[in-house]
Amino acid sequence: MTLLSTVQRAAILLKQPVPSTVLNATGTTRELVEYARIDAEEAAARHEWSGLVKDHTFTTVAAELQPTGLPADFGRMSQADEKWNRTGNLQLLPLSAQNWAATQASAVTGVFNRWRVSGGGFYLVPAPTAGETVAYPYISTALYRDPAEVTVWDADTETCVIPEALITLGIVWRWKHSKGFDYGEDMNSYERAFERATSADGGGMRDIQLTRARWPSDVEMAYPGVIIP
Repeated sequence: MTLLSTVQRAAILLKQPVPSTVLNATGTTRELVEYARIDAEEAAARHEWSGLVKDHTFTTVAAELQPTGLPADFGRMSQADEKWNRTGNLQLLPLSAQNWAATQASAVTGVFNRWRVSGGGFYLVPAPTAGETVAYPYISTALYRDPAEVTVWDADTETCVIPEALITLGIVWRWKHSKGFDYGEDMNSYERAFERATSADGGGMRDIQLTRARWPSDVEMAYPGVIIP
């Protein structure tokens, strides 16, 4: 379940010399290491693996741009679009690029209820008051364990969130493709394994909300601010 064992398994399947170390290797072994990294990153981009789904909580400042709005290992937002102002018990909604431009051209006031990630920053619109708590799920870039979480696979003993068997199959078809060998059946085997692994993982499944969104307790029938269509 390490970088070393993953590359060793791939080398066996490819009928290549089985290395005893891989990080600083050259030649074919070095190629297998790079394909292991590529496959892990692409597999992470295709599915919300449960081991990469995290919750981020931060305290607001009195500005649209929130300095601690994105965690250091932020990769992308989770499909589970559950972002909440926990202080006001209010669900936050995404702000499109078009409506984001509109907010910048007008003075929007009221209770903040929209969010946007832009230019590497997390924004809340309208600007909140300081001291409120916001929380949301996201997908981490920390694919590897050493045993602490790391974002770069750079040690023989590090493990990966993506199943080893899947990465091994990925190495095989990618290496064969790069050499001009017949790789079609190997790629098909990989795709079947990917479907089985993601189905077993369940990290990408979305919850269906059957209840109405919760609103601040002091709001009865009207929204106390400017509504952005």
